[in-house]
Amino acid sequence: MTSERMICLKCSLEAGSAVFYEMTKMGVTVRYGYHRGKFRADIWECPRCHHKVIKGFGSEYFVSNDDDVDFDLYEGHRRGDRK
Repeated sequence: MTSERMICLKCSLEAGSAVFYEMTKMGVTVRYGYHRGKFRADIWECPRCHHKVIKGFGSEYFVSNDDDVDFDLYEGHRRGDRK
């Protein structure tokens, strides 16, 4: 059985026991890589150092409004191939 829980290595080594990330926001919209579509994912944060990760990506979906993106990490911007 695999666990979906994540451990902050830095904080766990400092504390001497496992420090688990906690989900802080569900359902953010992310565009990344060379995908033109968007994904829904969740933000997880270490309660000690406050390092954040985005995890739990769902299926890619397409909508016409580019303003509806919480985190736009689309690499096509750098290549100049954005519509």
